[in-house]
Amino acid sequence: MTDAYDVRAKFDQRFGIWSLRQLICPPNSDPKWAPVFESGASPYGRTVQFGRDRAAAEAAAEQMRRSLPINLDPCRLNESGASSLSLKISKAVVSRKRLDEEEDLMRSEAKRRQGATPRVPVEALTIDPKAEEYRDEIIEKTREMPYLRTMMVGMGATRAVVLAKDGKNWGQPWRRLSARDAEVAARAEISEGFGFGPRLNWSTTKAEIRRILLPRANQLLKLASVRRLLDEALAEGKRALVLGSYVFWYETEGQLGWVAKELGSSKASGDGDAVWEAGRIVSKNHGRIVVLPYIKENGERVSGYTKNVAGDGPALPRHPTQYVDIPFSRLEGDAMIKLLGELPYE
Repeated sequence: MTDAYDVRAKFDQRFGIWSLRQLICPPNSDPKWAPVFESGASPYGRTVQFGRDRAAAEAAAEQMRRSLPINLDPCRLNESGASSLSLKISKAVVSRKRLDEEEDLMRSEAKRRQGATPRVPVEALTIDPKAEEYRDEIIEKTREMPYLRTMMVGMGATRAVVLAKDGKNWGQPWRRLSARDAEVAARAEISEGFGFGPRLNWSTTKAEIRRILLPRANQLLKLASVRRLLDEALAEGKRALVLGSYVFWYETEGQLGWVAKELGSSKASGDGDAVWEAGRIVSKNHGRIVVLPYIKENGERVSGYTKNVAGDGPALPRHPTQYVDIPFSRLEGDAMIKLLGELPYE
């Protein structure tokens, strides 16, 4: 572990188990995530595995992370001497963390928005004889996620995909899964909860889900706990608070007050930018997307800004006397899941 820069718990969709991944940087190569081995090494070693126990995997990752010799505190990137390698490493860490938190949020909301969906009675389910060994898991998942039509079941050598066009009649298991097949099938836990097929372009699907969830983020402004949090932030001079995939933005023009915007990225830097934590957001328009300040691999620092995306039309410009130049702060991504959990679905 002496050459690792970060460690995280990862659910291996192909085998249905939790394991550990470490961020390493091979010579003359970009940082990459690699398995943590209990014994031996790739391709014949035994990886560290935790079965279905996510809590144990995350606890082990946290313990290993504390022993790493390099501190990846994002604030270190505010130092002028940050190297290209450290920026690449930080970008890999931020990107992975952002994606994990966002997909956890989307999965949680997919389940919540289907909370009132009638469950198929157990006696009404039909399961192909070849899938009988998965009966208990199929019943459990149809209770938890009644919207599923594509389901990952089993663990290890028995890992498989089963399908049901109507959510009632589950067919034969498909076991010859590539890592890509398993990843796509597992996306159904999110995508099918919002009415999208798991094989559609994933970036496009997630962009649509963000748009669907934006009104929910705005509804959070009605919660007393959120109002208190935002009032405290405003008292400290904070007018942009990042929470998961959204930004609570205090808009003085037109006396709008707090509104929710989507968190985005620049085309130049892509998703998972090396965020410039000490940077500021300079808004010259009323775009619904907020791009945080970031640092390019060459060390150049770029201020954040607001924008619209294709299909939105041009963002309404601000008058030069009303440009906004503000810092930002952030909360942990799982805070968004907890807050949305306070909102009932109508």
